[in-house]
Amino acid sequence: MADGMDYNLELFYRESWLDKRLAYDKRSFRNKTEIALHESYTNFIWHPDTFMPNAIASKNPQKHSISHRSLLRLQDSGNVLYSRRLSVVAECPMDLTLFPFDTQICKLAIESYGYTADQVKYLWSSGSKKALKLHKIKLPDFQIREAYVTSHVEAYATGNYSRLYVCFVLWRSAGFCFLQLIIPSTAVVITSWVSLWMENETSFQASP
Repeated sequence: MADGMDYNLELFYRESWLDKRLAYDKRSFRNKTEIALHESYTNFIWHPDTFMPNAIASKNPQKHSISHRSLLRLQDSGNVLYSRRLSVVAECPMDLTLFPFDTQICKLAIESYGYTADQVKYLWSSGSKKALKLHKIKLPDFQIREAYVTSHVEAYATGNYSRLYVCFVLWRSAGFCFLQLIIPSTAVVITSWVSLWMENETSFQASP
């Protein structure tokens, strides 16, 4: 997951919104209150211009590949659900003052690129400040202590924008650092001392 001061995520991103212009009479669709649409319909209907400000890179899996997943559903009320799989590399600035006993909070930010908070407001379906259930995720140098979501209004020169956060609280595994960094470094230093001592002994014995 973590690599330097960024991390990689594989996720299913789901968002829904209400567009009353798309409401339909369910009697015209065999009383179906929800219909599935092809992903290409996103080119013809309005949808939020969502982006991730702290993402260094993001991509969708190639179409027709086994990992490509997307979902577009429309309800008779005009509510739209759009889900897709994403691969994201996001920044995670770290404070290493207490290294290797530090705790870091890595965030993934989500907001609209062009619509201000007055025009589009992002809300978590489960509410803000909500803890997330984590599956068993094993990382070599970190343990995920908790994960939660929150919301915020970000101020720019062009206006205020609604922003969502997914926050991961990471606790560094000190034992891993000792095994991978401190012990090897100590061994190198000791080896250099032994080498220097042996050179001094050889010089002393060779002196007339």
